[in-house]
This record gives sequence, structure tokens and C-alpha cells, in this order.
Amino acid sequence: MAVTNNEQMVDFPDLLLDTGAGATAIRSVFRKAAIDTAAGLQVVSIDIGNSTAGGGSSTVYLRIFDSLDPLVGTTDPEVIIMAPHGGSTSVVITTGIPITNNVSYAVVKEAGTAGTTAPSTTVTLTLVGSR
Repeated sequence: MAVTNNEQMVDFPDLLLDTGAGATAIRSVFRKAAIDTAAGLQVVSIDIGNSTAGGGSSTVYLRIFDSLDPLVGTTDPEVIIMAPHGGSTSVVITTGIPITNNVSYAVVKEAGTAGTTAPSTTVTLTLVGSR
């Protein structure tokens, strides 16, 4: 896992790139100060690269949590996005996913809230947050 969080912009958007997303929750990925403003924070763009084909590849599910410390497999996510194997999945949410606490995420093989199995192949993830 290699997570790059770009917090160098004076104002939004914030950008996160994870080149090895997995089942371990990555916590508090955007600036907490932005969440605390009246405008709040929204996740507006999601790109999931699940392009490794062949043995071990499978559909994966991105879970985005509005929590500082989610328990993967137990905490209910705000949204779950399916990414079939062998390609990329891009989602633009013009109204955004509103966040009031912290943005955390995990990528697993199981749909729904339950399940904690990490992908068997490399999954990349890009998140864009805005306010």
C-alpha cells in the first residue's frame, strides 16, 4: 500500500491516491479542518483501478466510511461501490457524498457491510474531496 494525500493546495479539492488499496481501513484521508467548516466536506470523484486480469482477480468493493476509526466488516459504510475485475470504475457524484466526521475507506472482496477479505491483486484508488 502506498497512500499519497495531497494537502498542499490552499483550497480544495483534496486528492488521495492509493496504489495498493486493501481491507485495512485507511483513516482520516482529507483535512479535518475542512470537515469542521460550515460547508463541510464531500467526496465528489472516485476512480478504482482493478485492471489485473487472470488468476486471483475478482470483483472488489470500495467502502467509504464517515468515521475516524471504522471496523471493516462491522461499521456501516456511507457508500459501497463495486469495481469488476479487469478494468476501471469511475464515479462522479455532482452533489457529493456528505461527510461530517472523517473520510476513511477500505477495499474488500465482499459486497455489503460484512466481510474483510483483501483483494488478491493490486487495486488503485483515487478520491477527490471538495467543499
